[in-house]
Amino acid sequence: MLVDVFHKKLEEFQADLNRRLDEHVKDGDAHFTKEERDELFAKLREFEDKISDLEKTTSESKAEIKQIREIVADLARAAHTMSKRAWLRTACNKLYAISLRTLTSKPSRKLVESEIQLLLDRSVGAARSTTKGGEIG
Repeated sequence: MLVDVFHKKLEEFQADLNRRLDEHVKDGDAHFTKEERDELFAKLREFEDKISDLEKTTSESKAEIKQIREIVADLARAAHTMSKRAWLRTACNKLYAISLRTLTSKPSRKLVESEIQLLLDRSVGAARSTTKGGEIG
């Protein structure tokens, strides 16, 4: 039953994510520029700082926190090679899945979910204000 709820939530999230990316990321092969990567790395460092705070204030285990840190490190490396759309899709899916599957405290889940929203809003929102027709890349 719990597994079904997890899969349903993940599927709903993925459908909404794909819709948003398809609406705003028109060039699926576009890669991050150096400036975009630098901004992305800054966002990931901010997220890591928030993870450190989580470690001090929630009941999450060291293994759970380590798993999030590994995902963040993998995402930073992937930004060099993946297209914007693929990277955003991968980042959001990995973070959302871990928030549903692994994290036990509500503050931890809220933090991860708000970071996903920030990634999407900044990426999609910046594209709307800086490109014709609200497209990324």
